[in-house]
Amino acid sequence: MREFRNIALTGFMATGKSTVGRELALLLGWGFTDTDEEIAVKAGMSVQQIFETKGEFFFRKIEEEVIQKITLREKCVISCGGGAILSEKNRQLLRENCYTIWLYNSVETTIERNENKCRPLLSCSNPLEKAIRLYKEREPLYEGTCDYSMCTEMLSPTEIASMLTRHISGM
Repeated sequence: MREFRNIALTGFMATGKSTVGRELALLLGWGFTDTDEEIAVKAGMSVQQIFETKGEFFFRKIEEEVIQKITLREKCVISCGGGAILSEKNRQLLRENCYTIWLYNSVETTIERNENKCRPLLSCSNPLEKAIRLYKEREPLYEGTCDYSMCTEMLSPTEIASMLTRHISGM
C-alpha cells in the first residue's frame, strides 16, 4: 500500500463529494477543503460567475493552481470539482499526494439532483444529453486516476462516509 498525505474525492457533479467529504473529514479528524470554494475565493466571484464572465479556460487554470497548493497539505479531505480530472497536471498531483476516491452514480441521478441547482456546464437546452457526453469523456480519467471507487446512488452521505472510513482504516 502506498503512502498518502490526503484523501481526494473525485467524480462527476452531484455524486456527494462535498457533503461526503465534510463528513469523512469529521470522522477521520482531518481538515476539509472544497476546490470549488477555494477557486471562488481566489477569483473573488462564484463558480457560476467565473464561467459566465471569464469562461471555463480561466476556471480550469485557477483550479490547477488551487489543486497544486492544497495537495501539499497533510491530513486533508479534498473535494475536487467534477472536471478537475481533465487536467493531466491535476491527475498527477492527485496520484502523487492523495488516496483518490471516485464517487459515482448514474447520469440520470445527476440530472435529478441538479434540478434546483445552477451547474454552469449543464446550462443548456438538453442537460441530459450534455451530462452523458461529459460523463463519457471523464469516466476513463476517473477510472485511470483513482485508487478506489464507490457508487453513491442508493446511499446517504453518512453511510458513504462511514463506509469510506472503514475502508481507509482497514488499509
